[in-house]
Amino acid sequence: MPNRYLFAPACLALLLALLPLELTAQRLLGVRWETPDGTEQARRELEAFHRIGITYLEIDRMLSPSVWAMIDELNFKTFGALPIRFPVAHTFSEPDSSFLDMMESLVRHYAGQESVQAIGLFQYGPVGDARFIEAVTPFIRQINNSFSGEIYYLTKPTDSFATGTLFDFKMISIKTTNGVRAFSNSDEAIYSYSPSEELKPYLTPVKHFLEETASVPAPVYFDSQWLLETLKVYPEFRQTIQLYASDPEPVFATPKEFIQTTSSHSLIVLLLVFVWGCFAVNYSFSPIFRRSMFRYFLGHKFYVDDIIQRHIRSMGPTGIMLLLHVILAGIAIYCYINAAFSDLAVEALSFHLPLSFLGGNFMASAVVGTSLATLAIEAICVIWLYLTNRRMRKLSQVVNLYAWPMQLNLLLVTVMVTLLMAGSHATLISVLATGVLLIFLGSFIITSLDTIKYVKNKYLYLAGTTFLYSTFWIALFIWLFNNTYLTDIYSLAQWLSQ
Repeated sequence: MPNRYLFAPACLALLLALLPLELTAQRLLGVRWETPDGTEQARRELEAFHRIGITYLEIDRMLSPSVWAMIDELNFKTFGALPIRFPVAHTFSEPDSSFLDMMESLVRHYAGQESVQAIGLFQYGPVGDARFIEAVTPFIRQINNSFSGEIYYLTKPTDSFATGTLFDFKMISIKTTNGVRAFSNSDEAIYSYSPSEELKPYLTPVKHFLEETASVPAPVYFDSQWLLETLKVYPEFRQTIQLYASDPEPVFATPKEFIQTTSSHSLIVLLLVFVWGCFAVNYSFSPIFRRSMFRYFLGHKFYVDDIIQRHIRSMGPTGIMLLLHVILAGIAIYCYINAAFSDLAVEALSFHLPLSFLGGNFMASAVVGTSLATLAIEAICVIWLYLTNRRMRKLSQVVNLYAWPMQLNLLLVTVMVTLLMAGSHATLISVLATGVLLIFLGSFIITSLDTIKYVKNKYLYLAGTTFLYSTFWIALFIWLFNNTYLTDIYSLAQWLSQ
């Protein structure tokens, strides 16, 4: 008899114990919403999100009262993000008035909305940098004074910074599915799927993302534009999202996909082949160039005498090599940036450095800018050496002496391209890039020392060439290494690449 009375309560207790397990299996889904300008378009998108089971929004701008009313009507929970991307310590330690006004107005705007549960302070800041944390701390305290909700930041997958007392949690942006495994799931992290351009058309990475974050109790986010475009291309994806939002055991059916990620450097390889082809033509059709190459490196003193005495007058082959060295400089900077920095780091460099003058393409701008700078420096050096040495009455004499050391860079750049094509060899490529720079800058000094015995006042000549030239570059590098803003940008790029 006692067993019969105990059976019903035992079943009820078992049911209540299993119910939370079923509920946690269902996913909380959100979108990082790129809010449209029109109210009607905003309503359509919000209703579309609501229909497929989205319950969280992240916004990064002020919204009109009518849009907030729609958000409240559809019971969305909201995160308000400040549009501060890739900040460094300088961003918060020396803010201008417009930056402060933007922060104050947005925080006040978010704090006035009941649906806003958290404020995102920045995206991809170097939280491991003590100077950065020191600079950002007063702003966090200021937000806490006017906002009672949580504070978070958006970061990379490998960010191991403990949020501690400054932040309540962090949102980890996943651009590739491998990034999910790079950070262990914890209560202080939520995840956002922000696929790279080459992964956007595929559904398999989305499935992997949802599988890898299955144990995360917090909501997972999607980029709104990607989600809306994917729903247009794959209408059945709507049912999949609805299942994840409502079913404890959703099924994610994906088409048969062959994901191809391209990391082609074909244009750089073609440029290198072009340089080698021009070198081969020079070597084959110019006996003077062919003989001079061996005489410069093996009989250097006699070659310099021949140039000064104008036994070798043609500057066509060496002039061509100077122009080809301009291309080599662009190839070298391309290899260095690709090896030393991740795509996210390149995006940060593009954000801070005004080099994107070719359609916003930072890499192309860096290559072209480096090549143009190299051409300008070569021209200045040739004219400088020509004007300071009266024994060299023709520009051809300067060109024939100045160009030869830089031919070694053809070998170094070839090795750099080979290593880049073979995979990641960041340290070795960085060392080779330093070697390319030293040879380029050292060519002026080598040429000035080669011709010093042909001038009467040697000390004045050295002061006007080698000493002045070296002083300029040393002063420039000292300024660069002591410029905290530039070093912070470089440190940020290094941190994002780890």
